[in-house]
Amino acid sequence: MNIVIVGVGKVGHYLTQQLTKEGHHVIAIDYNEKVLEAVITNEAVNGIVGDATDYDTLMNANVGQCDLFIAVTYEDDANIVASIIAKNLGAKYTIARVRKPNYLVQREFMQSNMGIDLLINPEFETSRAVMRTLDYPDALSVEMFFHGRVAMVQVLVPKHSVLDGQSLQALNQSGILQGALITIVERNGELMVPHGGFVIKSGDAIHVVGTKEDLRQFMHQLFGVKHDIQSTLIVGADRISYSLTRMMLKRGMRVKLIEKNYDKARQFLMLNPGTEVVHGDGTAPSILEEEHAEEFDAFIALTNIDEENIVLSLVADKFGIKKRLAKVNRMELVRMTKVLNLDMTMTPKRSVANVILRIVRSMANLREAHASSINHIYRLADNQVEAIDFTVAKHSRLLGQSLSQLALKNGVLIAYILRDDQVRVPHGDDQLQEGDRLIIITAQERMITVDDILEG
Repeated sequence: MNIVIVGVGKVGHYLTQQLTKEGHHVIAIDYNEKVLEAVITNEAVNGIVGDATDYDTLMNANVGQCDLFIAVTYEDDANIVASIIAKNLGAKYTIARVRKPNYLVQREFMQSNMGIDLLINPEFETSRAVMRTLDYPDALSVEMFFHGRVAMVQVLVPKHSVLDGQSLQALNQSGILQGALITIVERNGELMVPHGGFVIKSGDAIHVVGTKEDLRQFMHQLFGVKHDIQSTLIVGADRISYSLTRMMLKRGMRVKLIEKNYDKARQFLMLNPGTEVVHGDGTAPSILEEEHAEEFDAFIALTNIDEENIVLSLVADKFGIKKRLAKVNRMELVRMTKVLNLDMTMTPKRSVANVILRIVRSMANLREAHASSINHIYRLADNQVEAIDFTVAKHSRLLGQSLSQLALKNGVLIAYILRDDQVRVPHGDDQLQEGDRLIIITAQERMITVDDILEG
C-alpha cells in the first residue's frame, strides 16, 4: 500500500518503522529537515521537507494516489487541515491525530462533514488501556474482544501457585483454568504458543484468554480474593491524566493527583471537579508519605520523564500499593522495565500504532482475498505475537472442514469463536461458518486474512 505520514515525531517515527516492516511504501513529510533526515537514514522511506497544510507539498507527495494518509504532527489544527486537503486531492483514507478533548467530542460531525475518516487520540486510547487493567488488579495487561465479552490478560505465575509445575492438559482436566485458555508463554526471553504437554513454571509470563467470568474465577484461583480498585493516586497532570481521571470519576472512584506546577494543578482541578488535587513535587518520597500513598489501590506515574515514572513506580511498591503503572515512551526503557517488577508501562505511540495497523491490515484485506475482515488487532509480547479478531467470509478456505482437519501453521492458535452472539470454546470437531468471528493468536507476521493461518 502507498502510505503518506505527516509528522515524524514519536508517533510518526514509530509508525514508519512498523509499516515499512510490513512491506508498505511510505512517504514521510515534516518541516524539520534534521528530524526527517534521521528517519530516512534509518528506515526505508522517502521524505519530503515541507508544510503538510500546503497544497504544493501534498501534490509533491502524490497524496491523491495514496491509499492511506496519516497526519500525526504535534498540532491538531494542522493535522485536521492536512487531512481535509488530502481527502479532497483523492487520498482513499485519512487519519488525523487530535489531542484536544473538544475535538473528540465533535468526532462524528468532523468525520461526516470534513472528510476525515478517523480522528485518533493517543492519550484517550492509552487511558482506555489503563482502565481495562484496573478491572484485573493482578494483570500486567488486558485486551478486550467481542465488545468486551472475552478478555486476554497477561499475568506472572507466582511461586508455589496452583499452576506451577502443571501441564496444560492437567490444568484443563482439574478445572483450575475455569474454562480459560493459556495462549502464550514468555520464559527467559523465549516466546511459546503452548500445547497440551507444556508445563507451566513459576516466573512465566502467561497470556490467558476467556470470558470475564471465567477469568475472574481463574484469577481468584491464582491470586486469592482481592477487592476491586476503588482509589488511584496520580503524579503528573498531563493529557493522559485528564482523560483517565474523567473515566475514573465516572466509575465513582476516588482520584488524587499531585502536580508541581501550580497553574497546571489549578487548571486540572477546574476541569475535573471531584478530584483531590495537591500542588507539590510528586517525585519526592516525602510527599507520598504526606499524602498517605498507602491508602490507595493504584498508583500511576505520568510525568514527562520516563526515568522518573519508573523510579516512582518502584517507590510506590514500598507503600504497598498493589497496582502500579508508569508512562514510558522510549522503547528501550519499556524493555528494561520487564525486569523491574512493574505492573504496566503505558506507551501512547504504541496504542495509536495498534489502531492504525488494524486499519492498514483491513484495507489490505479488502484488496486481496476477501476471505475475512479484521475487526481488531492487538500486538503482544513486545510485538512478537498478535491477537487478531477475524470475521470469516463466504470464500474462506476454512469452511467445510472440522478444526482438527485444518493444517494450521506453527505458532497459530484458534482461541475463541463468536457465533450467533454466543461465545464458544473451539473443539476439534467444530466446523466454521460464514460470519463466525475468531480470536486468532499467532507468532506469524503480517496476517492479512484468516486464511493466512493455513499452511500452503
